[in-house]
Amino acid sequence: METKLHYAGNVFVKEISLDTGESFPSHRHKWDHLSHVAHGIVEIIVDGLVTTLTAPATVLIRAHKDHAIRAVLGPARWLCIHAIRDEGGELLPDDAIAYTDNATLPTPLTYNEFSVD
Repeated sequence: METKLHYAGNVFVKEISLDTGESFPSHRHKWDHLSHVAHGIVEIIVDGLVTTLTAPATVLIRAHKDHAIRAVLGPARWLCIHAIRDEGGELLPDDAIAYTDNATLPTPLTYNEFSVD
């Protein structure tokens, strides 16, 4: 499993690459977010309910929902997409985002382009 973090404007993207059988552990967030299967076939488990998704597919995961993914057919590429700041301009708390001074994003910003076969 490989994880890359991407930032642009107020958007945060966690890109997770998984081989067949690999999984990303169950976790939850305090906000809604989009998840996108860019390549492969994955199972998403949300509060115990298993759904199989074939790329390309996008799902909305509601706040406070336990969720995990497992690659059924890899390589699979999964993107978690959410805002960095809330409507009031406050940073969203997320252990995956390493803030430098609790007020600004790390620099430089990363922009990684990729293509899906």
